[in-house]
Amino acid sequence: FLLSYTIAFGQKRCGSADKILYQLENNSKQHAFHMQIEEKIQKWSDNKKGSSIINIPVVFHVVYKNNSENISKAQILSQLTVLNEDFRRQNIDQINTPSDFASLSADTEINFCLAQRTPSNDTTNGITRTETSVNSFSLFDDRIFYDSLGGKNIWDSELYLNIYICDLTSVLGFAAFPSSNPEIDGVVIDFENFG
Repeated sequence: FLLSYTIAFGQKRCGSADKILYQLENNSKQHAFHMQIEEKIQKWSDNKKGSSIINIPVVFHVVYKNNSENISKAQILSQLTVLNEDFRRQNIDQINTPSDFASLSADTEINFCLAQRTPSNDTTNGITRTETSVNSFSLFDDRIFYDSLGGKNIWDSELYLNIYICDLTSVLGFAAFPSSNPEIDGVVIDFENFG
């Protein structure tokens, strides 16, 4: 029993559920905010007419201490391709969808593309690179989202999907659930598990 407990908790995993529980415990307004977001999504879905692809500009923030963490553009583009294949249900393994979910799976009509403009309207390739003195980042601190703490300031989360790639301890990655704090509304992925 102890061996299986150690193995289960010694492996890296997605930290999103742990992150939202932490936020809910430490922010009394979080639950109400989530309910508002759910209502907005439902209203948007009910009013959506026809088929139209939604393009979401993505900025990849590579925060690295050494060369192995400073991943290549090719690796970033490979991850972007997989993201689009999954959201558009064009991935090769979509034929393996369990029958219980087959009627629920669909093309979300969401496309992710590299941001072409910065928040200040300068041209960009959609990738920022920030050298840091931080050895690694963790699930329960938000240093990755701030220049002053060794990370990279988030771009306006109303206009961009912010994806951070860094040395992340204990988990493969995590995503922020819609939050009342737009300064931490992004996805964080360990560099060894990206692309």
